[in-house]
Amino acid sequence: MAVHRRDTRCLEGHLKQDVQLISRAFNETEIFPDGFENKRPSPYAYVTPMTDGVTLLHMAVEFCDLEMAAWLLQYGADINAESAVDVHGYGGWTPLFRAMATLHVPRSFPDLASLLLDRGADVTVRASIRKPVADDNDERGIRENVTPIEYAQSFVEADLVNQEALKLVREAVSCVRSTRRRLVESVITMADLPSSPCR
Repeated sequence: MAVHRRDTRCLEGHLKQDVQLISRAFNETEIFPDGFENKRPSPYAYVTPMTDGVTLLHMAVEFCDLEMAAWLLQYGADINAESAVDVHGYGGWTPLFRAMATLHVPRSFPDLASLLLDRGADVTVRASIRKPVADDNDERGIRENVTPIEYAQSFVEADLVNQEALKLVREAVSCVRSTRRRLVESVITMADLPSSPCR
């Protein structure tokens, strides 16, 4: 797969043939096809599950590939694309969720989260996530109706949380709340103005 190989020329060729690839959800078998040099990792190895369907941008963020993520955004990838939702209602996470925890070393780096936020990632989006854990009866991997911040704060393996990304998203949430508050205040102020007759 061109995303694994970081082969933008190959990927560009595929996109010219099928522009829908940029927004299509790929399942785990398509991401790691049999016979491909990158073997399918254990489901426990993912920060967020990839089994039910994710976009190329989700993959680039999962693989901590800043250059590929920027390239995909340049080609029209949806910054707020949601992963597929499974039969149990789990899914709907955006690439920003993937930036909140990482297997990348060093763990804390702001680059991917910064790129996503700069391009308009929704910090208030909610998703339900069932991250596979070794014991199927263990509910530690289940997070229902959480924001990216709530997901990071309750992540199963706390040492995998990208603290720099978490800080950036917290700042963005604060900014959103401040903007909403100012909007509400301005609407209230406008409502207090005397009305003038329309002519």
